[in-house]
Amino acid sequence: MKIQLKSQNGKTSFCCERELIAYIDASEGEMDSFQEIEPGIWKWTRRTDNPVKHMEMRMELNYVPSYWMIPAVNYNGNQFGEKGDLFSFFQGDEEYSGMTFEGKPWTYGFDRCSVPAAVYSEGNGYSAALFADRMERCSCSIRQKDNKESEYLNTDQKHITHTLHWPLTEGPKVLWREWRDQYAEEMEAKQEFHAYIILQNTNNDKFCYNKMLDFAWRNMAAVPKCQWDKEALWNVKISYAKALFERNEDGFCGFNIGMGWNHQKKEWSKQKQHKYEIGWCGQNASLANSMLLHYLRHGDREALEIGIQVLDNWSKYAWVTPEAEAGPRIFRTHMDNTKGGTEKDLVADACNLGTAAIQFFQAAHLAEAIGIQKPAWKETAIEICEFVLLKQEKNGKLAKSWDFNGNVAQSEGTVGCFLVPALLKATEVTGNQKYLIAAEKAYLYYRKELMQNGCTTAGALDTFCVDKESAIPLLKSGIRLYELTKKEEYLDDAIRAAWYLSTWQWHYNIDFPSGTLLSQLSYQSCGATAVSTAHHHLDAFALCYCRDLDRLYEITGNIQWKERSEAILNNATQFISDGTLEILGKKRPLGSQDEGVTHTRWGNEYALSEWLVAWPGAFHLENMW
Repeated sequence: MKIQLKSQNGKTSFCCERELIAYIDASEGEMDSFQEIEPGIWKWTRRTDNPVKHMEMRMELNYVPSYWMIPAVNYNGNQFGEKGDLFSFFQGDEEYSGMTFEGKPWTYGFDRCSVPAAVYSEGNGYSAALFADRMERCSCSIRQKDNKESEYLNTDQKHITHTLHWPLTEGPKVLWREWRDQYAEEMEAKQEFHAYIILQNTNNDKFCYNKMLDFAWRNMAAVPKCQWDKEALWNVKISYAKALFERNEDGFCGFNIGMGWNHQKKEWSKQKQHKYEIGWCGQNASLANSMLLHYLRHGDREALEIGIQVLDNWSKYAWVTPEAEAGPRIFRTHMDNTKGGTEKDLVADACNLGTAAIQFFQAAHLAEAIGIQKPAWKETAIEICEFVLLKQEKNGKLAKSWDFNGNVAQSEGTVGCFLVPALLKATEVTGNQKYLIAAEKAYLYYRKELMQNGCTTAGALDTFCVDKESAIPLLKSGIRLYELTKKEEYLDDAIRAAWYLSTWQWHYNIDFPSGTLLSQLSYQSCGATAVSTAHHHLDAFALCYCRDLDRLYEITGNIQWKERSEAILNNATQFISDGTLEILGKKRPLGSQDEGVTHTRWGNEYALSEWLVAWPGAFHLENMW
């Protein structure tokens, strides 16, 4: 049904078959104009009689929202999770929760949002989005109000308000990892302000934001150019992986999780604790497989020996037998300085276990290609999958993590879905349908979380909140289940997951304040993805699902999936060291790159993390396998 716009005496209403959906009221000295640039999408321009230093562009919606979102910041109030997780050094993570703080609406800077200053909501059969033009340095807020506050609405019901604010302000408190007081900028007086409005019919499925994302991508995205040739990128990433490889005094071999700046020695130093991780940040198995593939392509025997040693050590020493010795062995996902690990390694988590199984299946395949006998690698993958089958609940649920006696350490979070791709790989390798049956049961359980809550959770392992990473296995598994079963519902699920992941992807390049590090380095944010509602920085973790977006494009023909994949790949080539790269007076090792970019007021604003972690290199290499 077409939405009609009517303006009279400074008041503008949007109606569908005489039902009021939204209205806008201009104050004295303000004049609004609306250009419908696509069906249901208007460019809103407000002009003032005289230059002003403050402005609010407010849209009132005639419903109480069943779901709302500030993309990459707040998903329906961020109602999931605890502050911190099982790792004590991550306690105290904070996030924006609810619509308000002490009765005042949260106000978010445009650059904190993946679409500039975007507010989305849906209710009563309609959805609405209000967001800024990419050149507007402003803020946004959402607020629920009594209808008695409006001359248009005179019932006792409530309604919702989307508002853009100039100049950029954030409050009543601002999340800089810890809470700080309100932030406010000044701006030169001006007379013209620009925004976009999207209104449409919806079945209130927590999904119609895809129209906003599609439009923003087509009209705002400026994808960075790739800064590296593929072969050169492969070689420098192999070089950095070799630099991270180490053999401890007890003989354990692994790839160190990364390098940080040692202020005392004034040099980059490898991590001294929490050194080895099979997947997630450490990516030991993936890097080892890249070493095997490097040998196959270039005959590098050093790479072959490194890959074999790392995979052998994990497959031999990572197993833990429960104290009762009645349950299955548990694969330790973190190792430290000893073959048996340390007591600090509290749990085996689904994210790492799923990665481990997939990578050990891949390792077994590479061993065959090389002509070496490594049955333990395939056995490791299968044993992990057998553990998953034993721990799966009747409703399909798995868990976030288990202790070393096989007890559930943390049950909640979509992160349990990371085990589904491993089960699907086991189906492919073994032909045993029991893994497919378990995978389908688990997938049906976890896809409900996205459908019912409009978000996914607990995949970024250093937080316990709404995040991006937990949706990655929903995308991967949805595509693979569609390919295996030909059920259209799985393709629909994969598309839904891809759009949710896109709420975390930057649709524009931020114009960073002059003089800041990111401005000096000409950093381009378009294509990067934010981490979670507790960690407001950009990273390249989306590299691990670029091929899935490419596959989605091949299946659906929607070119935007291919474009988004290319944007992720190209964005992630920024600040990779060629061995001479020097930032802030610190020369960076060949092939290294930052884990994160702080693009807003969070942590060290407009700066780089200076954490040269292992995983970006692993994912770059995987995209070239």
